[in-house]
Amino acid sequence: MAFRLLYFCFIFLAAASSVAAQVRNAQTLIADAVWFRGTADSANRLDVYLAVPYSSLQFVKSADNYIAEYEAVITLRDSTGRKIRQQNLTRRCIAPDYEASRGINGAADYSQTVFYLSSGKVNAEIIATDAVAKRNIGISLTVLIPQYRSKLFEMSGLLTVSSIEEHNGKYIITPYISTIVSRLTESFFIFFETYNNTSDVEEADFIYEILDAKGISVQRGERTKQNTKGDVTQHYLPVPPQKSRPAGNYSLRVIMLKTGDKTASYSTADILSVSLRPIVIERSAADAAGKDLDKLIRQMMYVASQSEIDNIEDAELPDEKRRLFDEFWQKLDPTPGTERNEAFEEYYGRVEYANQNFRTFREGWLSDMGAVYVVFGPPVNIERTPPVPANGRNIVRWTMADNRRFTFIDDMGFGEYRLAPAVQIAEKYHYKN
Repeated sequence: MAFRLLYFCFIFLAAASSVAAQVRNAQTLIADAVWFRGTADSANRLDVYLAVPYSSLQFVKSADNYIAEYEAVITLRDSTGRKIRQQNLTRRCIAPDYEASRGINGAADYSQTVFYLSSGKVNAEIIATDAVAKRNIGISLTVLIPQYRSKLFEMSGLLTVSSIEEHNGKYIITPYISTIVSRLTESFFIFFETYNNTSDVEEADFIYEILDAKGISVQRGERTKQNTKGDVTQHYLPVPPQKSRPAGNYSLRVIMLKTGDKTASYSTADILSVSLRPIVIERSAADAAGKDLDKLIRQMMYVASQSEIDNIEDAELPDEKRRLFDEFWQKLDPTPGTERNEAFEEYYGRVEYANQNFRTFREGWLSDMGAVYVVFGPPVNIERTPPVPANGRNIVRWTMADNRRFTFIDDMGFGEYRLAPAVQIAEKYHYKN
């Protein structure tokens, strides 16, 4: 098995998520795993890909560069929870400047670790420990390595690939370490192997399908004939970009079929082997946040100009409105190329906090307290003056991190605090790391 992958030079492209169910914390690790048949049932190959974004690490200045170090521990367990393999990686990252060390350009440290295992369910637990911050970040994923050599035809797991190029008779492939295929704006590929346990069949047809959460096929590719001569054959199938499919969880399935006509239809009797992996489609920041887009656009008044808001709202088609909304927030993303947009998360987190804490007869984000909170963040000190006996007025003073002070007065005692003096907040929200 090892010699076959030497024909390929791997270049990594990170995004988010993995081939299997994952758990991760706020600081992101990116992982993927693909299995291949080995020389024996006890020697199946599992490739674990790991990307640690620079934005998840703490760098220190060293001469002309910025340095970060971390240790990653990959622990594999069987279905009973028993540890069957463990691999420790010590990694050192060098960034040329401060901006790069913050992950502004989406930089990450990539590694590929190979394990040889028996068939069965495998849980991979990955913990990375930042040497400077002493902080742990983790991710877990689950794969099922099939029982090989039990059928005439078998397949490996599926690897999502952003590009494949041939150079001097060798292929250079760029694995896309993610299930979020909607972030690929161009066609991508599915790379896999087939295993032929009979000498009678030297060709087979292949087709890919995208299944929705209910297992219903919502997209099917063209049926293509490919060579399957020999024990092991490597294949790839192109998949068009998923630009218009609704957001949600899907499965990507590749089916190996008996050769037939070129129509995409097939019967169960035609199927020789099947391989499948989950994928995710996100449509916009609004979809990712699970929020109503029109409401999110209205709530942009503290971060965008009125002309920018009007430009988005005036879009004739819903997809165009979502595209303009996404483009606005992409420009404010402090770590482009990574899964998270910290500015988006912080801004709408403040809006939500304002709605929960400053609501009166109108939504909290529209109140004076809400406006100050969304634009400037939480106060570092709050002073409350007892109600004035003569008129019952309540007074609250906020001191912000930059020593700016805001005074709010509730004239009627109903919790409707107004800025005093009454001024309109002219400044806009800016993300500060």
